[in-house]
Amino acid sequence: MMLLSTLNDYYHQVLQTHPNEIAHPGWGSCKVGALLVLDEDGKIRSIVSTGDKHGVSMVVPEHPTRSSGIKPFFLCDTSSYLLGDDTKGKPDRAQQAFDQSKKLHLEILEGVDSPIANAVRRFYQGWDPSVARSNLVLSNPKAAELTFSGGFLLFAISINGLIEQSNEDEAIQSAWANYYYEPRQGDKIMRCLVTGERRPIAVLHPPIKGVKGAQSSGAQLVSFNTRSGESYGHEDEQGLNAPVSKEAAQGYGTALNYLLSSPIHHTYLGDTTIVYWSRDCDDLNSSFLGELLGKAAQTDDGQKRLDNIVRSIVQGKYQDEYELQLDSPFYIVGFAPNAARIAVRFFLVGQFGEFVENIAEHYRHMEVVHAPSAKEFISPYALLHSVENPNTKKPIYESVFCAPLMRSILNNTRYPEGMYESTIVRIRATQNDDDKRTRKVNRTRAAFIRAYLLQNTGLSREEITVTVNEDSPIVAYNLGRLFSILESLQYQANGSTNLANRYMNSASVTPELVYPILLRLANAHLNKVGHDRPGLANWYKSQIAGLLDGTRIQHFPNRLSLTEQGEFFLGYYEQYAIKGIKKKEQ
Repeated sequence: MMLLSTLNDYYHQVLQTHPNEIAHPGWGSCKVGALLVLDEDGKIRSIVSTGDKHGVSMVVPEHPTRSSGIKPFFLCDTSSYLLGDDTKGKPDRAQQAFDQSKKLHLEILEGVDSPIANAVRRFYQGWDPSVARSNLVLSNPKAAELTFSGGFLLFAISINGLIEQSNEDEAIQSAWANYYYEPRQGDKIMRCLVTGERRPIAVLHPPIKGVKGAQSSGAQLVSFNTRSGESYGHEDEQGLNAPVSKEAAQGYGTALNYLLSSPIHHTYLGDTTIVYWSRDCDDLNSSFLGELLGKAAQTDDGQKRLDNIVRSIVQGKYQDEYELQLDSPFYIVGFAPNAARIAVRFFLVGQFGEFVENIAEHYRHMEVVHAPSAKEFISPYALLHSVENPNTKKPIYESVFCAPLMRSILNNTRYPEGMYESTIVRIRATQNDDDKRTRKVNRTRAAFIRAYLLQNTGLSREEITVTVNEDSPIVAYNLGRLFSILESLQYQANGSTNLANRYMNSASVTPELVYPILLRLANAHLNKVGHDRPGLANWYKSQIAGLLDGTRIQHFPNRLSLTEQGEFFLGYYEQYAIKGIKKKEQ
């Protein structure tokens, strides 16, 4: 309930800061396809398209979930309800829908004195659904297509050639507010778990739109429609299992839909939709965090913005460069689709400055040597991409690791063990291929290995450095460096290399079995290089001897653990990268 309470608070916050951008209590957004224009006597004058075949978003009286049964909406509904006619071939049901809509409108508009309110009342009192198709206006093919296609229609009135929409009439707005908050027959009065007040309880909660992978028409964040999800003694009571008042349900639903429609308040990582907001300085804080998470880093301009922002926080300069409220409470939620519902993968609460510092620490963990022309910082999206199986149409790892990865980054806690293991697996499964521009140990994988070793194994930055650590006593790390030197030597001897593709996987697991073979090959390569370039051969001899001097590699281990395999690959990458990542130096 903390999430619902926080979203409800945010709803009232936005009502004060951005009153024109969010629906007020009892109101919501709807795609309106056409205006049903009446004259002052309540007769249909015309059907006016809103200009978009999919409808134009308008603020109208709230549309609660209508999954089954007959449930009319006020002012804005389909032709089944407003006209008692549709293309579904069920005239009896359409008549019942119209009768219920008529009852609702006459009840709400009773005593309301305005031209459009009077026109709507007169329309319902005089309209006969059986003659809808023969109506002079509706019989026009274009008007019929707009009216009976199943889209939403909105009542309007034409006065002196000017069209006024019913949802904009102040008298009708006041009447709807009175009706919306008034307890009605059948309402269950209980104590709301969000506000603590005794209020009418929402049996059905508002649909949430914009969660990646969820139903486009909206999915439920809170719902009870199976016996396994119901409390004892509350069978078939739906929302009464966890009572939330109608006002609170409308508040949290409107707030969440607002966040999901606002570009600065959400981003996507794999199949997870990440939503975030701030109690103070909301727009600036939220926009900054989205950039920091690499929201736009898949484009060159977005990567430049990411580099600039991360550089400023890593260097501790962002407080002077950006107008942020660091001590403001900040909220981050990760949503995932789950059939017709939405699953909450994580909900994090803390000060904005704490999240920024945690993200900065993650980027510090990820620093490894790289070419000057390469992107400076690696986004979380790129991390997930590095462990994808390239042979599958849909990345299988995104949905598995995106939520735990984000939790570890935002909380500055241990990285997912499974993601580290998958990085090692992906290194083994990849082949070095210049034509396809693939490498077994690329920069992104090496960066994550370094981050994992620092965060999960307790190794220090003095032991796991940004570039090659010449003095490292870690045997597995030095074995990786040695492999990179032997690979480079083979290239100098033959002009090409297949050492990594043939031997790296086994060398990183069972060095005792593989390195004697590699050193015999190295002797042949040294003889070949020394024939024409003795100085270069001597340099390689000194590099190999320096690693085998007994202080760096005392012996070839029988087997390397999973952590040691990561040390091996990091040593290999750093030794390779400092030579400029040029083909002629491989």
